[in-house]
Amino acid sequence: HRDLHSFPTRRSSDLIGFPGGGNNWNFSGIIPNDSSKEISVVPSFSPYFSDYPTSNVVMTFTTIQPPYTNIAYVYETLTQGSFIVNGQEGTSNSDTSTFLSKLVDDPFYLGFSIPFTYNSHWGSKFTAHSTTIHDGINNGTTNFPSVDSTIVDAYGTITMPDGAVLDALRAKRVITTLRPNGTYKTNVTFSFYTLGGHSFTVSPGDSLPADHGIIPVIELAW
Repeated sequence: HRDLHSFPTRRSSDLIGFPGGGNNWNFSGIIPNDSSKEISVVPSFSPYFSDYPTSNVVMTFTTIQPPYTNIAYVYETLTQGSFIVNGQEGTSNSDTSTFLSKLVDDPFYLGFSIPFTYNSHWGSKFTAHSTTIHDGINNGTTNFPSVDSTIVDAYGTITMPDGAVLDALRAKRVITTLRPNGTYKTNVTFSFYTLGGHSFTVSPGDSLPADHGIIPVIELAW
């Protein structure tokens, strides 16, 4: 397993570099104010495997955000040329309330095209079916038609929060979702990946952020 950290409040902006090469991304010295455990589990032993029987990778995330303890299982399929996200299910419990949630991607959501390098790109068109149950009452299912597009647009070196300096690729992912009220929501993330399996993700504060320079952020996660 590994620890995951997020930094949603104290750092309001960050330098994300520029498209192309020669970047030096510096995220050293960040102190997280939230953390969770990410653990890989045997798919057939996970509680929701029957809903995603083609999955051969299952990650579970446990996060404590008082008064709630959140547990999510993400069901994925790793093939020779792709990493597919099938959906996720989980619970959010407090002393007085319980939420169950289920998110199914139909068809699957392409997380990565493998292998990838500078200028690689991929995308998906899918519908996310979101179902919630609150204290035993089913609130129904809401459908979110979505289009995802990812391009590996930059490369350079990254300094991780612990000071490690690594070669990295930057992937810009844009997901546009049609909401039930007929409006569109766009979510952009910049993720940095290293050969050693380390990653760092910047979630901008704007829905259509610049792809260079200093941008406002709402969360940093690694």
